[in-house]
Amino acid sequence: MALTPLLNEVGKRAADFIDDKLDSEDQNVEAVNFDAREPVVILGFGQMGQVLANFLSAPLASGIDGDLSGWPYIAFDLNPSVVKASRKLGFPILYGDGSRPTVLLSAGISSPKAVMVMYTGKKRTIEAVQRLRLAFPAVPIYARAQDVTHLLDLKKAGATDAILENAETSLQLGSKLLKGFGVMSDDVTFLSKLVRDSMELQGQDALSKGVGREINIMKPLQVKWKSQFWSETARKETWSGESSLFSMVIYCEFAKMDRNISL
Repeated sequence: MALTPLLNEVGKRAADFIDDKLDSEDQNVEAVNFDAREPVVILGFGQMGQVLANFLSAPLASGIDGDLSGWPYIAFDLNPSVVKASRKLGFPILYGDGSRPTVLLSAGISSPKAVMVMYTGKKRTIEAVQRLRLAFPAVPIYARAQDVTHLLDLKKAGATDAILENAETSLQLGSKLLKGFGVMSDDVTFLSKLVRDSMELQGQDALSKGVGREINIMKPLQVKWKSQFWSETARKETWSGESSLFSMVIYCEFAKMDRNISL
């Protein structure tokens, strides 16, 4: 606890120091003041980074009743215009390559709570994960993946997990569609996880067989009912929209999970 004021002051001074790299107009922006103890570090402050920042700053993100501050975080970006505009809006952001441990240490960050790598370039993202994993063996590192192959490369480089951005958009749209049809939220969550796992497993299988670096087509999921016999009443209830519960196996060649699905 005694180190808290010191670390905060170090973070503020580091922000002032890095500001020297910005142009003179940027110098008028108020210096960044952030909690350097265990912040979540966001690398790259494009749209995805900004959405993540808003998510972390929401009161419920801390998971502690009555805490109105959310999780402390600090963002890094190498675009001076982004840094300037984001600071004017109130985001805590520094100019610099936060994927380099020396930059984090110069900002007073010796033990980040987690690191979110939001870069768009494949090679840049992988190299960032490699550097950060070497410097922070126990810190969760999450990254943005461009495709299935990139996702697997990121995990191999040390990422705790990676989000396949285009697929996630499709899954979110599909989830909204199913919920609009009246499918239970737990069932939608289950189906989304199955599709994610299937994509990753298919990617691993394709790479192991030397199919190629780009995997653009995934095999379809199929549905089998555990019981091959439906009563005529059950059929009518289902298709008339009334709630019926059937036990099914949703499977593909790479993933198989059992669950009772409400239809």
